[in-house]
Order: sequence, then C-alpha cells, then structure tokens
Amino acid sequence: MENEAGKGVTEFTLIDEKPHGYFVEWAIRPSTSSPGKWMGAFHASKEGEPALRESIANQYDNPAEAQANTIRIAKARVEEVVAAKG
Repeated sequence: MENEAGKGVTEFTLIDEKPHGYFVEWAIRPSTSSPGKWMGAFHASKEGEPALRESIANQYDNPAEAQANTIRIAKARVEEVVAAKG
C-alpha cells in the first residue's frame, strides 16, 4: 500500500501467503529526508508468538522497488526467527 507523505497514518497491506503461519503486512511511503526516495515497513504476527515490526532503513528509487524489498525483508526476518527456534 502506497502512502502519501505527511498523512500521519500508515496503511498496511496483507500479503497473500503466510510464511510459517505468520501474517505479514507491508507498507511503503515517500522518504521525508530524501525526496524521490521510498521507504518500507512491515509487521509480522502469529498467534502465540511475539510480533515482528520493522521500518526498513534502506531508501529505494521507486515504489515498486520499495515494495518488493520490504516484502522480501519481512519474509527473511520470519525465516530468521523460525531458524533461531530450531
């Protein structure tokens, strides 16, 4: 979900798949510090597990790149948590 800068509310979009049973939501927005750049954030949650929440510090050149990388990073973080639990 693409959000406009300065709105103050971030709307997250749920991805279609559930990696390891986690619900993953993502959002992107224009960077306030670097005009023309885009940033992302995600939430990942699963019943009985601590929620994962992260803002992606990387800045991307366009919304599509920000979206793809935010979703990729979210899935990777879920994989890290699952792997750490063994």
